[in-house]
Amino acid sequence: MNFKQPAILALISFTSTWGWAQQTPPPNTPIQDMGRVEIKSNRDNDTEERRQSTAAKIVIGREELDKQGDGTLGEVLKRLPGVTIQGAPGRGGAIRMRGLGGGYTQILMDGQRVPPGFSIDSLTPEMIEKVEILRAPTAETGARAIAGTINIVLREGLRANPDDLKVGAGFENGHRSEGLNWVHNIKSEALNGTFTVSALNNWRPEESTTLTDTEVDALGRMPAWSSHRERHAESLGQRQSLNANARLMWRGDQGKTLVLMPFMVYSEFNSRGRVDLSEDKSIGGTPQAVAFDSANTTTNNRFVMTRLNGQWNQRFSADARFEFKFGLGESHYKSQFNQLALGSTGLLNTMQETQSFKDLSQTWNGKLTQVLSNGHQFVSGIELEGVRR
Repeated sequence: MNFKQPAILALISFTSTWGWAQQTPPPNTPIQDMGRVEIKSNRDNDTEERRQSTAAKIVIGREELDKQGDGTLGEVLKRLPGVTIQGAPGRGGAIRMRGLGGGYTQILMDGQRVPPGFSIDSLTPEMIEKVEILRAPTAETGARAIAGTINIVLREGLRANPDDLKVGAGFENGHRSEGLNWVHNIKSEALNGTFTVSALNNWRPEESTTLTDTEVDALGRMPAWSSHRERHAESLGQRQSLNANARLMWRGDQGKTLVLMPFMVYSEFNSRGRVDLSEDKSIGGTPQAVAFDSANTTTNNRFVMTRLNGQWNQRFSADARFEFKFGLGESHYKSQFNQLALGSTGLLNTMQETQSFKDLSQTWNGKLTQVLSNGHQFVSGIELEGVRR
């Protein structure tokens, strides 16, 4: 039996089939137009940021600040739950959370502690991006504030309007107050940012009356004495302030960004007043002379602060990034109080109190973040802080 002929025919058939497949041109696939594709990423709003927070947190954003039309930051904080401000209505004062003030409530600006002598009335709502209120200590703020922390975040740039100018005036007991706010936004290929200037001129009259009754019975060991005291004080003060801050951000290649945030505050307060004292004091039934009947007072306060914060971010890969922050600040505060009193004896009683300090601060911190394969993160960092007063 001869098997060579079928084998040769099969080989010829396979060869011809392979050659025919190579000679056939590929079919033309039509190109489909997918249209315009846009990828947008929006920052979480105030509600979402509060929901994602690990601590009890209240966030007051730009929409809430613009809605109420407040003139100062103190008016904004007075409406927040758990926050009280001492002083007359419409005036600034010490901030308290849960009834605790002083060293129990921490005030931050862009995450940095404000120096002593800083007044929140020197800031206007137009300079603020948002206000964060934390009711418990966190890993970021530490345990310096048992009652809570108030973090004031300065304003970022708005891409919609290049310039925003606001001029306002108000009256209080016949005295006028003026305010001016200017916001300039910068946008280019390499630089984005905002520049804000605020000026205030406020006249504030104050008047108060204090009644004090005191009776002491020494049980026969010493003569008993009693006192009825009425103190009436009135003054007129003028506060002038000039604030300027900026937020500039440069974007580079491969995820490199540089942010600089300079900030300057100048505030001055001058007041003149008069104090009238009426007191009936007796020891063992014998009337005693009072220290003074009337006095003229003057108060002069001045506060100056300059600060520069910066942040450098760089991505080495999709899972690794490095973040470096620094802050340099200097502040000066000077206060002087004078009192010239005329007593019932006709002698002058002069008192003068002077207080001044200089505060220098600096902070440096770096953080390296690496995302691991199992979904965890490895974070390593260092933080240095120095304050000299």
